[in-house]
Amino acid sequence: MFDLGNLKTSTARRVFLFVSILIFIIEIIALVLTHEHYKNVPEPYSSIVKEVLINLVAATISAVILLSILIYLIPIERHVGSIEALDSRATKSLHNQTLKTTHFWLHNGHFGRWVRTEAMPYLATLSKENGITTEIKLIILNPTDNDVCTLYMRYRKQISHIDIEIDNVRDVQAELFATILVAQRYNQATDHDLVVKIYLNSQFNLVREDINESVVFRTQVDPKCSAVVYYNKDREHDVSEFYYNAKKNFNFTAKFCQRVPFEPPVPMGELTVENVKTYLNSINLLSNCDSDDDFIKKVIKKAHSTYNPYESQNFFGKSKRKIDDFG
Repeated sequence: MFDLGNLKTSTARRVFLFVSILIFIIEIIALVLTHEHYKNVPEPYSSIVKEVLINLVAATISAVILLSILIYLIPIERHVGSIEALDSRATKSLHNQTLKTTHFWLHNGHFGRWVRTEAMPYLATLSKENGITTEIKLIILNPTDNDVCTLYMRYRKQISHIDIEIDNVRDVQAELFATILVAQRYNQATDHDLVVKIYLNSQFNLVREDINESVVFRTQVDPKCSAVVYYNKDREHDVSEFYYNAKKNFNFTAKFCQRVPFEPPVPMGELTVENVKTYLNSINLLSNCDSDDDFIKKVIKKAHSTYNPYESQNFFGKSKRKIDDFG
């Protein structure tokens, strides 16, 4: 049985049009030849044959017109060369690969742990060795927003892999403070030209976006889920519309986030409970958080950690619940 779904591509539609015209021409030729062959045949045989052929041609024309209208109403499937689905286990290697060929990194996510442990030191070294300015912009969760931190913590607990680093809301907040602390230390260091800008978001998304000069990575918290890559270039345009829109969306989102101020100075030497607490208080980020000494020690520990989240993912577990169950 003929399936209109097979005509969603431009090539299939051209083939259909060619075959339809060919059939129509064959029927016209058959009609002319039949007329010549039966013109001396007595009635009613010649009239019957002519009537059958005329009706057949008319039916063919009607069918072609009807199918053409239906095909016109079916949207063409566009093959987008700038988009690729990526196996989740290839995320780490491709992140590291593109990190070597970019002068900026934009991250719209949750903790920014990979950016903290991998992208920041690498781009700082790149900046120092090549004498260039590199830039990192991060949109992360707002650690002072207990509601969004709680929601994110509850969601992570439903994910298949077991993250021993994250067990409660204080762990979420400690990760965020560690990212801010490390980012500001890189930002205020004088031995390189790495610029780090941090934006705090009070909205929680399941999807992370990492944007550099060549690609956009869209990954999810659940490590089983495949990633999507938007390449900067495609075969039809100089700049992929998906890549362009991802950068535009990042800048738009950042406008509605709280910017972490560049000043005052961050502690650059040994991190202690006192100087970390003083710094976080100076940028007004401890007002809604339980900032006892144990918590600050946890922040310092995470700031010194080289933990790479992409190296410890278990890709074969099963999620327990859906996001709709989190209330």
